[in-house]
Amino acid sequence: MSKGDKEFSNKEYIKAKTYYQEALRLKPNDTSAKNKLNNTLQKIREETKKEELFFEHIDKGDNFYSNNDLNQALEEYNKALKIFPKDEYALGKKLEISTILKDEKDRLDSFNEKISLGDRLMQSEKYAEAVLQYESALEVYPNNSAAKSKYLDAKNKKEAYDTKITEFDRLNTQGQEFTLRKKYAEAISAYEQALQLFPKDKEIPGKINQLQTLKNISDNYNEKINEADALYEDGSYSQAKEAYQSALLVIPDDSYALGMIDRITEIVNSPDYKKIQNDIAKAKLEKQRQEEERLAAAEAEKQRKAQVQNLINAGNQQLTDKKYAEAENSFNQVLALDPNNAVAIAKLEIIAGFYEEIQRQKMANYNNAMFAGDLAMDKNNFAEAVKQYNIALTYKTGDAEATQKLALARQNEETRVKALEDEYNNYITQADAQYTSKNYDKAIEFYTKAVNVNTGNPYPANKIKQITEMLEANKLVDLVSSAITINANESKRIDFQPIDITVRRSNYIAIKAKSLSEKPVVMYITYGNNTRENGSFTVRVPVKSENDIIVRIGSQYKWFSEDNNWIEIYPENGNIEITSMEITKDN
Repeated sequence: MSKGDKEFSNKEYIKAKTYYQEALRLKPNDTSAKNKLNNTLQKIREETKKEELFFEHIDKGDNFYSNNDLNQALEEYNKALKIFPKDEYALGKKLEISTILKDEKDRLDSFNEKISLGDRLMQSEKYAEAVLQYESALEVYPNNSAAKSKYLDAKNKKEAYDTKITEFDRLNTQGQEFTLRKKYAEAISAYEQALQLFPKDKEIPGKINQLQTLKNISDNYNEKINEADALYEDGSYSQAKEAYQSALLVIPDDSYALGMIDRITEIVNSPDYKKIQNDIAKAKLEKQRQEEERLAAAEAEKQRKAQVQNLINAGNQQLTDKKYAEAENSFNQVLALDPNNAVAIAKLEIIAGFYEEIQRQKMANYNNAMFAGDLAMDKNNFAEAVKQYNIALTYKTGDAEATQKLALARQNEETRVKALEDEYNNYITQADAQYTSKNYDKAIEFYTKAVNVNTGNPYPANKIKQITEMLEANKLVDLVSSAITINANESKRIDFQPIDITVRRSNYIAIKAKSLSEKPVVMYITYGNNTRENGSFTVRVPVKSENDIIVRIGSQYKWFSEDNNWIEIYPENGNIEITSMEITKDN
């Protein structure tokens, strides 16, 4: 026992186990020896597990090391050293990897520093210096694709920048030449193009502003001189003189404007010019008076003709709209303006013949509407009857018979609508109850009946859509994903993997199908496992474009209790088309 205790304290658990076992051989029932042996065995098991975990980390580290994944390898060797901190192999590998990673980090830091400096130079548009930095980075990592891309980008931008500088200098020189030749617009254009190349240039905006001022002065002067010259050529000397004086306000002491003013002064002071001007003024006044009289007469005639034509157009439209009294008034106004107007005379004769026909037509329309209303009442179509009796009253206002029948039809229609509302509310109550109980097949049946009542309320249709979307979202098995046709009295079997038993109770069969016959088709659906049939159900496929059929299959015990792996479809006395069929579940 003493030797066992010594070896245990030295963590030599195998040797300690041998001594404790020898002690128990000499004294088999000794409790202390048994306890110490059990503790020793526990320590041996723990050491075995630690060794297994240690070598598992060593193996992973070696694997990562061989694949050059040094960071992951270092992590595994560190985990191994936490178990046996003094293991020479793990310590050696850790030192080796740390040395490699440090060397690689130094290279990477140098590479990143050169790339960062190149990026800053690019932002400052120092493309030549940036090219040198990217080249230096590529010497560290020659195959780095990002560095290659940045190098090419810098090189291309340097070339483009050099091209911009050349074009900028050319446009600047061109602007200076145009300025010397006083071609201000051309000079401004050249400088603006140069500024587009280097928008931050500080000198060019000042040059453009200065040139714009000179151009404005030049344009203003030339505009006034051109106006003055045109007035002078037209003989309008007074206005021409004012225009030349305006030009002098732009460029004072201009010799051309001063010379033209002196010439005009000489002309207007001559006796011949004064006599000519007096004669011209008299002739102009007479001509103006005659023209005003002619224009007034022409305008009056134009307005009369336009008024006549407008009245004829209005009368024709009123005739088309069968507004005979209004049409008669329009054509009488035409004759007041144009007593011999043939169109108005002919139209008034037509209107005179319409009045008797109108009265006959009104009576015929009244009788037709009353007959249609009575027929609708016989067919219990009270809404149509209300419509027809109202039409009859438009042709025979206040008619007692039509008024009495209209009141009866309205009363019957209100009764019918109330009955429909009661029927609708009953279906909705049943449908909502089934929906709350997650009996979605029954819920759809009652919501569909509510839709067929046709009150116009979108609620039941929205609930049907909500159920079908929920079942589609929870689809478990897609039995039919593209349209198939199954002929009458023939069966179609579809195999599938059994549904997980934990969701079978909430299973539904969702089918989109239509009858290809002229009448509804009864469809028998059976299910089973391998060669054994476990259950069935029957559905009716109506005749329309497509029908949503929902069956709560999870309520059948044999569906829940058995691992069913096939479904068979058998239409009776008619062909059907199934566009989709799936096993789904509720929420």
